[in-house]
Amino acid sequence: MRRCARAPACVLACRDRDDQKFVDPAVAEHATWLVTRDKALLALARHAARAHALSIVRPDAAPLQAALSAAGANL
Repeated sequence: MRRCARAPACVLACRDRDDQKFVDPAVAEHATWLVTRDKALLALARHAARAHALSIVRPDAAPLQAALSAAGANL
């Protein structure tokens, strides 16, 4: 992950304020994936997908595993 300028506060607000530091840069940098086991972040998944095209998923999520496999095959 590359360093970016301080991310502006976004409309996607996590109920756990300590986790907001992960959400803000993901949205600001137009990330495709945010991989976590944190329940507060996972609760944002539906809204993040609709509003920002950001997939918040668990590490064992099938779509993530498929994307990683496809990326590995292209290397």
